[in-house]
Amino acid sequence: MQNKIFKIIISLSIFFLLPHSSEAAPAIDSVSGTISDRQSVTIAGGGFGESGPNVAMFDDFERGNDGQALSAAANIGTYTSIRNTVYSFADSKLSNSKGARIIPTGASIGDYAGFAKTFAAPTTEVFMTSIGYIPNGHRWPNSSDLRTYPDSSCLKHHWAYYGANGYQGDGQGIPDGGTEPDIISAMKIAGDTWARVSSNDTTPRGNFDLTDDKDAMWDWDEPVRFSFWAKTNGVSAVGSDGLFQKVGPGGQIYARYKDQKAWCRAGDLYCGFDRASFPGWIRVIAGDPGFPTSNYVIDDIYMATGPNAAARIELGNNPVYANCTKMAISTPTAWSDSAVTATIREGLFKSGDSIYLFVVDANGDASPAYGPMTFGSTIGDTTAPEAPTGLGVL
Repeated sequence: MQNKIFKIIISLSIFFLLPHSSEAAPAIDSVSGTISDRQSVTIAGGGFGESGPNVAMFDDFERGNDGQALSAAANIGTYTSIRNTVYSFADSKLSNSKGARIIPTGASIGDYAGFAKTFAAPTTEVFMTSIGYIPNGHRWPNSSDLRTYPDSSCLKHHWAYYGANGYQGDGQGIPDGGTEPDIISAMKIAGDTWARVSSNDTTPRGNFDLTDDKDAMWDWDEPVRFSFWAKTNGVSAVGSDGLFQKVGPGGQIYARYKDQKAWCRAGDLYCGFDRASFPGWIRVIAGDPGFPTSNYVIDDIYMATGPNAAARIELGNNPVYANCTKMAISTPTAWSDSAVTATIREGLFKSGDSIYLFVVDANGDASPAYGPMTFGSTIGDTTAPEAPTGLGVL
């Protein structure tokens, strides 16, 4: 009996000593490569997850000259459509000093969207991040003055939905009366009212979640990054997941929606999404003179779909993830539980900036920071060792 107990103890000891990396929180041991735009780095550690995200889109809008109409080809991926003419916009505060201007010159009354992407297949999980910006000297669309918000609903920064009419609301354009899910993030409703996450359906999916500090949702004259993740569990809130994040000079807002929101509901034609728009929607009303008076600029569009959509590599300006007021997402090219290779994207960082690197796993949990490092520098052992000398044969 004692021998049997001893064997059980030994077996349990061996079990707990073995690495269970698939369940471990992500942790970074080392980083090697060049921390500079479009350069490759290798991140070693554990708990990253066996597979990374399917990156459907990345665009920093470096192509094209200022004022030139942009093509549908992005750095990674191609837009399904550009709903209106979208122009390159040069500004030193943007990534690579270029972004995309959405409001057409002399725009008449109407609703405008920018870039649209139909996914290769419908998905129950989507992660989106991009930058919004109103440069100094320009007005918010429909606003009566600089640095003021309009009184009418005017902006949906990210919009993910299912079906060509999914953005229209409950049952519109659907013969069988079913519904098509839609989720909006960073929605400017009216006046000073913001919502983190909402829906165009008459009964919003999940809660209509207003931030307590509405001014904190936007930083005037500065680029602001909005990120959103939705992982559905059918019509049940339990088992669903997601997040909303705003990052800007004025601070970070972060909300996690784990087991809180039923992104889908009974009667939906599909419990998930098959397309997204960046920005989702902008309204221009009669009397708005359009560009250059009003001007909404976007930059650094990134979108991942399917399982592991929330897994990502991010640079931040603070060793505490939640305290970062500047962040940039990189695009992975190889991913395993112990190593990730990624292409660095500069975002709003400049050469010489002090940065920290984070690996975020598919559950949306970030690793402790690795750093500080200097943006533009090469770190780690990136060269082959020299042949040894002074050795003899015994």
